[in-house]
Amino acid sequence: MSDERTSSVGSGHSQVFDYVSLARPQHWWKNSLVLAGYGLAQISQGTPSSSTNFAVVLALLSTCALASSNYVLNELLDSQSDQFHPEKQRRPLSTGRINRSLAYVQWIGLVSLGLALSTTINSQFTYLSIAFLIAGLCYNVAPVRLKDLPMIDVISEAINSPIRILLGWSIILPVKFLNPTILLIFWCAGMSLMALKRLNELQQFETQAQAARYRKSFSWYTRKRLLAIGFVSIIASFLCVLNLLSQPYWGILK
Repeated sequence: MSDERTSSVGSGHSQVFDYVSLARPQHWWKNSLVLAGYGLAQISQGTPSSSTNFAVVLALLSTCALASSNYVLNELLDSQSDQFHPEKQRRPLSTGRINRSLAYVQWIGLVSLGLALSTTINSQFTYLSIAFLIAGLCYNVAPVRLKDLPMIDVISEAINSPIRILLGWSIILPVKFLNPTILLIFWCAGMSLMALKRLNELQQFETQAQAARYRKSFSWYTRKRLLAIGFVSIIASFLCVLNLLSQPYWGILK
């Protein structure tokens, strides 16, 4: 009896962990770009304000919830193709360890929480939060599903970086424009990282045909092409940095 009870509790804990893993909290560090945008706004404002500290916490919680909603949707829609990936095939949805209907409820809950929190900041932050959510939908959902298009998948996923910067900026300066060069720096840097991520994924497969079964874009990607995309993107980011430094006061304001 004792062993059965322990097994039941352990199974319950394991299932809870599976639902938590869908939200990928280990990736929340990416939302630190919200803090970077907030810091730029503080510098641009000239007089640091502590009155927005609580708003920053709410902004981070909102962004984390929306990012997690995109991760949950990603796994829901990719559970079949993930079975062709040597590592992702062990994910909870791919192995059938969790209920798909409950996972959709989790997605809806995270979207609702993220948008509700965004409304406590200001209207500009809410609009940007919706843009962040839409970017995830375009990346994952057919018939758009940008993740299946070579090059476009790298560009579209990397756009989350400048959106995060703008989310932080809008906490303090919702009606002022941030220099687009700054956004290009983070966008291009993000594209370089995404190209390297694709390269790492490609190298996990024995053949390109196997990789293409996992995702259509891998029928075009090769090691040389991904390295070229990463190299060009990081050079573009570096050139944007040089352009920014040549502007008065680092060109923070447009």
